[in-house]
Amino acid sequence: MMKKYLWITIIFGLTFFSSSLIQAQFPQDVTGWQNTRWGMSKDELLKTLGKQLTLIPPGKKPIQGNFLEYEIPNYYIEDISLTVRFDMEGEKLNRVILTKWGNEANAAFEKLRMLLSSKYGQNVVNQPERWKKQTEWIFPTTTIVLSLIEPLGDYKLSFTALEYRSNKSKGIDKI
Repeated sequence: MMKKYLWITIIFGLTFFSSSLIQAQFPQDVTGWQNTRWGMSKDELLKTLGKQLTLIPPGKKPIQGNFLEYEIPNYYIEDISLTVRFDMEGEKLNRVILTKWGNEANAAFEKLRMLLSSKYGQNVVNQPERWKKQTEWIFPTTTIVLSLIEPLGDYKLSFTALEYRSNKSKGIDKI
């Protein structure tokens, strides 16, 4: 009888310990993108990112959103080259968007989804649609949204967007 309780205790202990290890490998929160933090000012971003930033050429600044006039044009995640832009709410950082345009967008989406899943765990939301795939990871401070947009199956117009968004932002439209 004593052996039975000992085995039950050991099995329960191992189960609890292994589930704690699995949870510990993923972050409990994401407080921004890279070394940036939500609420940073333009000057703080310039100081933090420094030489990585380049001025967006005239006529290329996005129409929607309040994007900073600086970007990181060739930011690499493994072999995927992305453009990084910074969206401000008033004078404070509230969203970072990394994009990949063109016929490599689908492959970039699949690779990024795999990399993000290994870093943050299984995605919380998966919303496949006819022309759009979207998956999310939700943390207390940040929501990470990975989207693939393929309008009318035209691969030249396709793009992947990886969005890090402050959960405190107001009036931000999802991609």
